[in-house]
Amino acid sequence: MEKAGKTEDIVIEQQKKAILEAYLPATMDKEQTTELIKKLMAEHNIADLKTQRGLLMKELMANYKSDIDASLVNEVINSIIAG
Repeated sequence: MEKAGKTEDIVIEQQKKAILEAYLPATMDKEQTTELIKKLMAEHNIADLKTQRGLLMKELMANYKSDIDASLVNEVINSIIAG
C-alpha cells in the first residue's frame, strides 16, 4: 500500500514539473548549442578549449544565458575537447 502512495506522489510531481516547464523559456538543443559554440570559437579565435574555455564561457553567459542550458554547454565543450 505504501508503494502505491509513492507512485502517486511521483506522478503528481512529474505533472507539476511539466506544467512549470511550459512557462520556462525554451533553450537550445544539443545541435544548436554545438553550432553556437563552434561559431563563437571561430569568431573569437579560440583554438584550444582546454586553455580558453573561460573566454568561451564568458561570451556564452554574457550573451546567451537565457537561451542555453549550462550543463549541456559543459557536455558539448567536453566532447569537443575529447575530440
